Amino acid sequence: MNSTSNSHNPRCVADALGLGWLSDDVPTVDPQLLRGLYRHARGEDGQRHLFQNNQTFAKGWVNLEGPHASSLISVFVPLDEADKVKQARRMAQTNLESQPWNDILSIDSPPIVCKIKIHGTKWGLRFQSAEPAMRGREPINEDLPPIPADDCSDNIHDQPEADSDSTQKISCPTAEDVLRKAGMPS
Repeated sequence: MNSTSNSHNPRCVADALGLGWLSDDVPTVDPQLLRGLYRHARGEDGQRHLFQNNQTFAKGWVNLEGPHASSLISVFVPLDEADKVKQARRMAQTNLESQPWNDILSIDSPPIVCKIKIHGTKWGLRFQSAEPAMRGREPINEDLPPIPADDCSDNIHDQPEADSDSTQKISCPTAEDVLRKAGMPS
């Protein structure tokens, strides 16, 4: 594989081939929950609360204390113990910032990262492009692409069987498609 290319993702190939991972025995976060958090940050659910007139959380930061955001984030971290809230927030920050967001969202480009900012008793989240940009001009939240509608990871287990009259077809890439996309000979 060409070392200068960063568009090939071996994790996608391994997933498509059903090869498993060393971390398979470690419980992971449900990708549907992570996609819900991304959709919330983009404002797709209509319940997003951004920080207003706050120098620390200047542009595009979703207030994680908002009612809907709190319910979304509570899945990732227990926030009910007041004496451990700071530690819980740091754990959430580490876990969410380390997720392979492009794989989870099925978005090839731009590279997407999740940022969590903790300042005193306030904390916020935003998604942004990892491509180099001037500070304050990076694409964030709704400037990033939506999750593709034909994403099979959203549809594989949750869709009822299509009736014979339905023209909607869920097409997931085959292992051969993924290998070809990764530049491997088929």
